Amino acid sequence: MTKIHVCCGGVYLKGYVNIDKYPFEAGDDSRSGCVADLLGDVFDLPYAKGSLSEIVLVHGLEHFTRYDSVRLLEKFVELLTPDGVLYLEMPSRNPVFFLTLVERVFAIFAPRRPSNRFGRGPASSMFWGNQWAGFDYETHRYLWSAVEVVRASRDVGLVHHAVFRLPASHIPFRDMGVAVSRAPSARAYCPPVIRRRARSGLQGNLLGFARGTAHVILSLFRAPR
Repeated sequence: MTKIHVCCGGVYLKGYVNIDKYPFEAGDDSRSGCVADLLGDVFDLPYAKGSLSEIVLVHGLEHFTRYDSVRLLEKFVELLTPDGVLYLEMPSRNPVFFLTLVERVFAIFAPRRPSNRFGRGPASSMFWGNQWAGFDYETHRYLWSAVEVVRASRDVGLVHHAVFRLPASHIPFRDMGVAVSRAPSARAYCPPVIRRRARSGLQGNLLGFARGTAHVILSLFRAPR
């Protein structure tokens, strides 16, 4: 069965069809490039109903309004096989609030530079996304909580889930991975390894919290690349 990775940007997953809508343009400092096998709109994917065993969407859902995100979930449900899995990764609303507080406290002692300002720091930048590069698709339109994602997925028929506070990509705890499916296999799902092997459960919660908090603090004091 076919597996797809949508909104892939500069991340190429072997064994998946990597899809993005936008080619890379100079000045886009939120993506490392565009390595898509296929350029296309995520709402108009060229696949038959029930033909996909896995859909991976990493840091894409926050770029849609909430109502468009629900439309997208409905679309994905149509494309998945009965035991297919949808893996979503995105900023997690409540941890973003908490880590933004941590960021602003430690920013008092950190070097004064644009990347440490509110709205551009490692946590606070998740509220609105990239608002300075001039690309509308890089802005953030909605932040989800884990509970809300699970509930919205259940409403469209994806009733089984697993939450990863140590996600496959991006910053642990600040970001979350959520696997959802019609089948109980979602609970044993292993996301593709991007930056790390994702972990769920208590171990994932503890490791994610520790690594994510440390990352936010240390990022404020590191020289920008």
